[in-house]
Amino acid sequence: MGKSTIKEVAKMAGVSIGTVSRYINGFSVKEKNKKHIEEAIKKLNFETNYLAQGLRSKKTNSIGVLVPDIGDIFVTQVIEGIETVLNEQNFSTIICSSQNQWNIESEKLDFLRKKKVDGIILMPTSSIYKHIKEFEKNNIPLVLIDRIFDRVSLNAVVCDNVTGSYEGVSEIIKRGHTKIGIINGPKTVYTAKNRFEGYKMALKEESIKLDNDYVKYTDYTEIEGYRAIKELMSMKEKPTAIFATNYKTTLGCLRYMYDEGLKIGEDISLLGYDQSDLFKMIKPQISVIYQPTQLIGTEAAKSILEETNNGSSGKSNVKILDTKLVITESIKKLK
Repeated sequence: MGKSTIKEVAKMAGVSIGTVSRYINGFSVKEKNKKHIEEAIKKLNFETNYLAQGLRSKKTNSIGVLVPDIGDIFVTQVIEGIETVLNEQNFSTIICSSQNQWNIESEKLDFLRKKKVDGIILMPTSSIYKHIKEFEKNNIPLVLIDRIFDRVSLNAVVCDNVTGSYEGVSEIIKRGHTKIGIINGPKTVYTAKNRFEGYKMALKEESIKLDNDYVKYTDYTEIEGYRAIKELMSMKEKPTAIFATNYKTTLGCLRYMYDEGLKIGEDISLLGYDQSDLFKMIKPQISVIYQPTQLIGTEAAKSILEETNNGSSGKSNVKILDTKLVITESIKKLK
């Protein structure tokens, strides 16, 4: 039996070829027509020739997603949100990792360009943006998530990291802590800058002098989180509380505490970033600044689809989402 055609699908579904084409290309059709088309496609074992379709329409119904680390729980949850929206619109997703290296990020952007994707959702790995400016010349829609560039005008979806960190550290201070260590990300990363700014704001508001010995800059990895808390806990004047500004550095802190036999919320207080089932299982549960990860993904997907369908407005639109503070007994009350 030869391959089924769009004409045969239309005939079996009792709709026009144009209606089937609209459905295949991700446009909305009447619910009853959608049901008949899907049934016909299944019975006929119809497969879209996306290459030929792309040559005709100059669209491939595919979106590239480029992130620093596919294994990061924050990233995986964002991707889930992206795919929820794209799947509904019959768009496929090509997911790539830059491995936290801007040169690989540049190579992957070029790879996605050659794949003829209709648009790209990018979580930048650093503040280096020269390759992004160069890539913009390709006129491929590009939406940023989690991190933005000061000198690049692109649509983006980010969280209010300044307010999130400010509220978290303020809560630590309310519980009587003044010696608060922070395990921050790389100085060149947008989120790390904002989270550090929130930390400083909270200290300043309570007239607590910033002690640079309590500030550790690390890569967003478990190993670096472990190293940083070890340095902080080796100080003569140890911090009584630690703010780990990333999921993996929070994991590193937990591993160190386990290795050293330290009790969370008693021997040392801990505030982490991003929620996970693991953090809920630990007793006491870990206090965290929660980011709406799936919402970040869905908003980014909607933004890239808007650009691919209607073109860029020429103005950047940065959507800022609220974080949520979850406080538990992992932060000890000193007063």
